[in-house]
Amino acid sequence: METQDTAATAAHEMIDGIRNLPTPPMVFTQIIKVVNDPDTSAYDVASILSEDPAMAAKVLKITNSAYYGLSGTVTSVKQAIVIIGLNGVKSLVVSASVIDMFKGDRVGLEFQDRFWRHSLVTAFGSRVLMREMRPSDFGAGELAFSTGLLHDIGKMVMYLHSPSDCQKILEDVCDGGIDELEAERRLFGFDHALAGGVLTEKWNMPKELSGAIANHHQPLALDDPLRLTDVIHVADGLAYHALATGDELLTAPPIEPAVFERNELKLEDLGGYLEKLKGEYVQAETFLKMARGDD
Repeated sequence: METQDTAATAAHEMIDGIRNLPTPPMVFTQIIKVVNDPDTSAYDVASILSEDPAMAAKVLKITNSAYYGLSGTVTSVKQAIVIIGLNGVKSLVVSASVIDMFKGDRVGLEFQDRFWRHSLVTAFGSRVLMREMRPSDFGAGELAFSTGLLHDIGKMVMYLHSPSDCQKILEDVCDGGIDELEAERRLFGFDHALAGGVLTEKWNMPKELSGAIANHHQPLALDDPLRLTDVIHVADGLAYHALATGDELLTAPPIEPAVFERNELKLEDLGGYLEKLKGEYVQAETFLKMARGDD
């Protein structure tokens, strides 16, 4: 416990010491607050987004993209909320806000491209798995999407703090099969999962989300009744298999078999989940353009 507390303290100190660390826009903070309120209405969310026309435009653009495959055109935020729900709109605001926050020259373009592709695939995979496990709970699927998108956000924090160290870790992992988490802990005193948990806590994200991010490489260590940590753990592994080729698969994090067992998922179904994930990813061009700054 002391070691974990020491690591968390080190992560807090590093995050607090980064001068150019982006902060969430007001609309992000307000959306998180009201959507967690059971009395929130579509009017409340639409009112918040009306104060940020650029964000409202992004929400409508994604809602009307091939990803949702709607038959008609959505022309207002209220209409988007009716069609994809409050949690759906929240996940879009989280996605657009975080991608915008980390754009620019502070993070290398190659690193950004690799990072967002993996994060987006993990987000889509998390939604697929959560809907499989809890088909009647649409909100759980959207929470899984947001958590999947942010699961590696600690890597961005580390990169902003020390890009040369992060580049060295990436090269060592790819070239020598060195364990990424262990390399991070040696250099920083904590790993990217813990850093992401600390950062999302500072952003006042839901505790379930922060806990799942902090523990997505060790899902059996956390008592998580939502099984969100399990979902992110599996989706993260699937994302590597969806994107990586050849020797890159040697560095993919292993998927803990016990996670499948306790969620009544079957290891032999991994191929089916992977195909569903690839199908969702093909429809995600709007998200990818946003991440590249093409929007």
